[in-house]
Amino acid sequence: MGSSALLYKTPEWLEAVWVNDDVEADDGTAPEVAAEPEIPRPEERTLPQFVEDLARERANYEADAKVLSLRIKELQEKKRRADERSEFLKKRILHEMLIQSVQKVKTPEFTVYWYEREAGIEVVDPTLLPEAFVRVVSEPNKKAINEHYKTSGEIPPGCQEAEPSKVICIK
Repeated sequence: MGSSALLYKTPEWLEAVWVNDDVEADDGTAPEVAAEPEIPRPEERTLPQFVEDLARERANYEADAKVLSLRIKELQEKKRRADERSEFLKKRILHEMLIQSVQKVKTPEFTVYWYEREAGIEVVDPTLLPEAFVRVVSEPNKKAINEHYKTSGEIPPGCQEAEPSKVICIK
């Protein structure tokens, strides 16, 4: 399956590499595809042609990711507005029921009622909370670890020297 934000036409030899991730499997789940499928170079393609084919396909998927990011932002904004409208309508229903002194309304489709909830606790300043009431999420600060290693040559506990790796740049 090729990218949907098509900048370049996917070469025929490359079309069969990806599973069509828009089509559900028989059990209703999204089909799985190997993260790194085997992509042998066709004999008729020179190395520069092969690299260009793959770089173009990569550009298609990069464009896809950008389009999807924008679409996700649009959908998040649309969801936020829908949530706000839903909450407003809930408050409006409650307001009208309170004005009318009605605690329960039954219709063919809905049963709507309200009740008093006991007073609870609301956090107004999390910085004043005792440690026992705060969850802390910790994650490695890779920038600080690398800086420490570069300046001191010391590998911090819980770390090990990584193997060098090749970095590819495609512009």
